[in-house]
This record gives sequence, C-alpha cells and structure tokens, in this order.
Amino acid sequence: MKKTFEFILVLIIFYGVFAAFEKAAIIVSDEPKTIWIALFSLIAAALLLVVYNVIISSKLKKNLNTDINSLKENIKEKEIEVKQAQSFKETLIHEAEESKPRE
Repeated sequence: MKKTFEFILVLIIFYGVFAAFEKAAIIVSDEPKTIWIALFSLIAAALLLVVYNVIISSKLKKNLNTDINSLKENIKEKEIEVKQAQSFKETLIHEAEESKPRE
C-alpha cells in the first residue's frame, strides 16, 4: 500500500512538473520536443523528491535525538531516585536493628 501511494505521489509530482515545463518550453522554443520536456520533468521531479526526503529525514532525526535525550534524562532521574530509596532502606534497616531490644 505504501509503495502504491509513493508511486501515485511520484506521478502527481511528475505531471505537475511536466505541465509547468511544457508551458515554459513553448516560451523558450517554437516547437519543443516532448521527449526533452519529459526528461527534464523527470529530473526535476526526482530532485524535488530528494529534497523532500532530506527535509523529512532531518526532521525525524532531530525529533529522535530530542526523544533520546529526554529518555536519558529520565533514566538519570530514576537512577537518583533508586539510590535515594536504597539509602533510605538501609537507614531504616540500620535504625530497626539498633532499636531492637538486645537479649
């Protein structure tokens, strides 16, 4: 399903670029050849997709790095809480042993 969506997206982008290039080619040349318009349209569409991919991947990397840093901070906080809990437990055990009546 994802590949079908990507293929349809490529076709839509190609058609838009082809239509724009076709109108621009008429201004530049009296009789533009369709093969050259199609070739330049494919190249432009591919470049647009590459730029889109770079933007999306960099955004995802930034979000992942932010999430990873947040998780690391949470782990450090939890480690501190665990150490405090262990210290409290040891203190309670020590106080309980001292308050025990000796025989």
